[in-house]
Amino acid sequence: MRGSVWRGVLRNLDRAGRSYWVDSTILPLRAEDGPTAHHFKAILTAIPPTIRIEGGASVRPSPCWQTRPTSIRF
Repeated sequence: MRGSVWRGVLRNLDRAGRSYWVDSTILPLRAEDGPTAHHFKAILTAIPPTIRIEGGASVRPSPCWQTRPTSIRF
């Protein structure tokens, strides 16, 4: 674990087994006396299942993008 913040799009499942997309930020939480993260904090924001565009077509969010990780220390 490098201790970096991760940001990206994930596909999650609800209780009924249906998938949905979330914009995610995951932060490592470290003890003050060590470099290893043993706990994580996640911030998830639901993304609508489809984004309607002109002409009636729909576009699904792509899970392929990811921002550059940023180091963070607690």
